[in-house]
Amino acid sequence: MKLFSQDCQELSWSSWMRVSGYILLESKTSDRKYQTWFGQVQTALSQIGATVSIKSLVSDRAKALVQLAVQGIGCPSLPDLFHGMRCLSRTIGARLGGQLARTKRQLQKTNREITARHLKKKPISLPLSQHQAWLLEQYHFLETGVKTYHSLLHKISTLVHPFAVDGSGFQTGVDVAAALRKLLPMLAALGQTYQVSKIEKALEQFSAQILGIASGINSWWLLVEQSLVTEEIDELTSSWLVGCLLPEVYWLTQFDKTKNRDLKAVYQKAYEKAHQKLLAHQLTLTLNQVEVQQWRDWATQMVAKFQRTTSAIEGRNGYLSRLHHSGRGLSERDLQVLTVIHNFDLRRTDGSTAAQRFFGRTFPALFPWLMEQMGDLPSPRKPRKSLNF
Repeated sequence: MKLFSQDCQELSWSSWMRVSGYILLESKTSDRKYQTWFGQVQTALSQIGATVSIKSLVSDRAKALVQLAVQGIGCPSLPDLFHGMRCLSRTIGARLGGQLARTKRQLQKTNREITARHLKKKPISLPLSQHQAWLLEQYHFLETGVKTYHSLLHKISTLVHPFAVDGSGFQTGVDVAAALRKLLPMLAALGQTYQVSKIEKALEQFSAQILGIASGINSWWLLVEQSLVTEEIDELTSSWLVGCLLPEVYWLTQFDKTKNRDLKAVYQKAYEKAHQKLLAHQLTLTLNQVEVQQWRDWATQMVAKFQRTTSAIEGRNGYLSRLHHSGRGLSERDLQVLTVIHNFDLRRTDGSTAAQRFFGRTFPALFPWLMEQMGDLPSPRKPRKSLNF
């Protein structure tokens, strides 16, 4: 779920500041109804101490979160791309991957049996040889299906961007929605070829979210347009920003952010094309370094406001989940401590903490500061009487 304030500062739930990464409020509860979400959000926003205008909410399409956006806050509810693709993963990827793993184990077992017979100079029966050939054929068949599935997911991920990954320019929500719909027949054919059950339901769920996923791109372009209007710049500078500088900064950010090797390679090529286009523009050479850096800072801030998924939060949720299932549970105090560490101790590559980015000022190092506040530890207890043995 994602919130935007009037100054384009972003808030996202659990509650997160997407640009700063600052957690405003984090709590655990078994009650995840609309009333609970609404109360938590109101509490989080009241702590900011300023008027906030929420532009949109990105969520995993839970009914309570959709209701929170539409009814409670009165803003668009945008689907989360990570969870949208997950319905395809659970239906297609999990089944194909499971079948491939089972076939591989059976093939390995059969190969070991045939190898053992060779070593013992025993004859290989015709049924065993035919079974090995069938398993090998089945393995290659499933392996092709898995590769096709991963290729389609990769395509989906590279499509949902405000700029075309091939360097052809910017793209709107309409462009992205049309491109995503073209992949649906391919996914359906894959499911039919490999007899994946419930494929129709998965595709229906994903298809229903396409317009919402694409509308997130339009929302971001609206923020860019509003920002450029306030800057009061000429048409040439506006064209340079949108067509050259903004895509260059965007793809560089995506390259630095992603950990997926395949996506990283794609984003690197997109960045190189955008970088060459930026260097070839006449304004790049005529503007002084101070002006270029100012506009680069603007572009960096705008790029940070684009969010197509809450998967950035998933890593933290995964970490907390491991603590929760460790046998000791996850207490409210543990959650508070982890929130403080996240806000005031964890640092990005530029050395800044979430609290520093959120409040716009520096804070003392967390653990040295805590040690100063603690003072000397109390001495261990001494027995009242000496012990004689």
